[in-house]
Parts: sequence; C-alpha cells; structure tokens
Amino acid sequence: MVRIRKWTRLKEIWVNNGDNVMQIETFDFIINGLKDDCELTDILNGMVWCEMETTYQNKPTHSRFMFSQDGIGVWYDYGADYHFFTHQG
Repeated sequence: MVRIRKWTRLKEIWVNNGDNVMQIETFDFIINGLKDDCELTDILNGMVWCEMETTYQNKPTHSRFMFSQDGIGVWYDYGADYHFFTHQG
C-alpha cells in the first residue's frame, strides 16, 4: 500500500547572510532515468534504508514529490532526470 504524504523532515539552518534555508533529509542514494514507477516500488521494498546514511541538503529547485511508502519519500528532479529519496518524519 502506498500512502501519499506532502511533508518530509526539514531542518532550518541559518546561512552567513542571515537568511534561513530549509533543508531536506535525503538518503545518499539516487537513481538516474527510470522509465517505470513500478521499479521505484521494487527498489523501496528491496533496500535496507536503516543502514543508509542521510544528509541534509537544499531541496533541488526543479523537483517534485511523488509518493511515500513505509517512511521513505520519493522525489523526482525533472531538471536533471533522477529520483532521490527522503526520510519522512
């Protein structure tokens, strides 16, 4: 079962000029150029996400949230044609 969520774990940081920037907690794993969303579900079910490292990064400008499953969010960066994964809080 796939649950749709429109939020993810964000971290607010302050940069040198005093502006705050919202960052997204992403897994250190991306997939380039998938043609079928069914492959994404297979990857979500087959990965051991608790053993992967995460980092906080700025949300890519040309990206959109697709879906989440079991606490893992799937995003697509249409500017660079890759999928990336986030830890859903």
